[in-house]
Amino acid sequence: MNHPKSRFLSARRIVIIISVILGLVHVILFGWTLQRRSASAELNESKLVLEENLDQLQRINQDQLDALRGELEDIQAEITALEASFPELGAPFAIYRRVLDLTQDSQLALLEISLVSSETLETASGLILKKDYRIETQGSLENCLDFLDNLEQAGLDTVSLKFASIIPAESLCSLEISTLGYPD
Repeated sequence: MNHPKSRFLSARRIVIIISVILGLVHVILFGWTLQRRSASAELNESKLVLEENLDQLQRINQDQLDALRGELEDIQAEITALEASFPELGAPFAIYRRVLDLTQDSQLALLEISLVSSETLETASGLILKKDYRIETQGSLENCLDFLDNLEQAGLDTVSLKFASIIPAESLCSLEISTLGYPD
């Protein structure tokens, strides 16, 4: 008997090969699906951890921001207090007119008022004009002391006394004062 020569690629073998290939494709696709699911689960876990970290970071940042705001308010209160303690330099002290008025109020005769020097100083708050004046009056010792007190009260912190000389025998009162103000 002659057996018919079997073909290498018979219909049965083709079906088996296709079934094996399809099985391998299904196994590969199933593996990918499982891998995707586990990766998706890991991503969801990572997402939750990151969201928790973000919430903690935002709380920490908010706490720090609140602390900084408190410090800023304290510093602003300090600045306001310091600014309030500075003399008003914006309004110039009209020295000639004020001294004349103050000498008359103190019952003194104004003999001389002259500008000795003038300089512009550079400070942290800007340019400040400093002027030095010499004032000579004539009158009693009591009136001269009243004049000094009135001048000090009128000038507040913008006028400072540099030198005072009182000669009771001649009824002379000589002063050197400085004024501060912003340049025009």
